[in-house]
Amino acid sequence: MRLFTGVDHHKSSSSLVRLRLVVLRKETFLCTAAVIFFLVIRNLFQQQTALGETGVVGKNNYDVIITNSSIHEQQEISLFNKHTKPSLLQIFNTTSFEHVKWNNWDMGCNDLAISAPYYRAISDRLYKHDQIRKKFLIFDIGANTGQDAANIFGTFHEIEGMCKSYNIPYHLISVEPSPKVFCELNDTAKKKRWPGSHPYHFLNIALSDSTGNLKFADPGNEGGSLVLESSTVDKLGEMNETEFKKAQKCSLQTTTDKKQDDFAMVPTYTMDLLVSSLQNFEIASPTDNVFILKIDTEGHDAQVIKGSSSLLDQKRITFVLFEVWTNRKIKEVAEFMASKDYLCFLFTPKQLVPVDGKDWWYENLNEDKDEKWWGNGVCGIRGSESMAMFWRMYHSDNLDMVQAFELL
Repeated sequence: MRLFTGVDHHKSSSSLVRLRLVVLRKETFLCTAAVIFFLVIRNLFQQQTALGETGVVGKNNYDVIITNSSIHEQQEISLFNKHTKPSLLQIFNTTSFEHVKWNNWDMGCNDLAISAPYYRAISDRLYKHDQIRKKFLIFDIGANTGQDAANIFGTFHEIEGMCKSYNIPYHLISVEPSPKVFCELNDTAKKKRWPGSHPYHFLNIALSDSTGNLKFADPGNEGGSLVLESSTVDKLGEMNETEFKKAQKCSLQTTTDKKQDDFAMVPTYTMDLLVSSLQNFEIASPTDNVFILKIDTEGHDAQVIKGSSSLLDQKRITFVLFEVWTNRKIKEVAEFMASKDYLCFLFTPKQLVPVDGKDWWYENLNEDKDEKWWGNGVCGIRGSESMAMFWRMYHSDNLDMVQAFELL
């Protein structure tokens, strides 16, 4: 018998190693296939279980499966919205009666204080990270001394990331008609050293649904208002470069009339004219949308909104945030916006109450009492993704109300 030589032993070992590698590869393949098969079966089982034991919120791409962590606490949730339009009307009628009344809640000058984070979240979702982010415009009409400008800068700020910063390209336009308050607004910007990463312009002009150099009663605080005598003054067109530069300067040329408060003659434009003027100066382009149009003009909000008619027709405004004092003003704004295919809502502590002057209207709003109350509303394009997101975030603690958006 011949003993194994060194060469024969080497060949035998190599064959054994190759055999083991083949076996190992087969075992690895079988294990991988088994894991994949298990994951597929588990996924199918979970989907089947979800269809039988869960509810679905919304429709299409918005569907959200709601599961219950405890079998003993499981509740049967309808696959369809449990509300009907009549039941919603009853709910909103009660909410309106409880909250839309004199001195019930007051957001003062900080109109954006509670809603700005929602707008930021919506802009982050609608403007994808992996796409070129389109610039949008934010208008702060009735800027006062910069309360809402501070909210905007604080909310839509640049975020420092691990690899690169994340930025939202917007341009802020703040409009303040009072020459006295406008100078304070400029001082505020200097003191706070507002960021230069986002362009902004402050303009000492007024906005309305008519144009001209109009008289502005100027007590030197947020209580100023236009004295509408537009029928006797020359109309204004788009701003030229000289007018635009002048509007950015602090000028305290105020005259005193013994019969009334201090007043100033303020150039007054419509929102449509202002945006077209900004396009001429290449501050805005015809494709730029107005993401937020915030208005706080001491009872003149309806006129500012009506002066935005062309922009609303083009659906170039995503959100309109306005202030209301009387029931009559609510109806005036709601009906006008409904004619542009926008739906408005009144802010209450726990609900957004839809108003359109027709289908969504409530008993207590028919009484236009002498008493004034102070509240805010928001309008969005009817049925839009942005308005749906705003509604669902605001009602995130109320599943039934989240589902109710489909009925509005």
